[in-house]
Amino acid sequence: MATYKEKVYYDYGIHYHVVKILGWLKYQPAYEFLVGVMYNQEPPFQKSRRVGEITLGELGGKRAIPELKENLATTANTRHCKYP
Repeated sequence: MATYKEKVYYDYGIHYHVVKILGWLKYQPAYEFLVGVMYNQEPPFQKSRRVGEITLGELGGKRAIPELKENLATTANTRHCKYP
């Protein structure tokens, strides 16, 4: 994660795929990172926000439920995900 943050954070395509891979791996140490992804309002990260929501769900467990509910309530009118 440190290498990612230092070298490829602003490569939006890689960002999207890194977020998806973290979910596939069920990589629990990425929880806080994924919550941040979900709330990142920078326009280039639009697709990553949606995949961040999906990935938090893929991590399993119940701790993401309050975050997901809050995010769904506050961003319900801004959903634009064509490639989940």
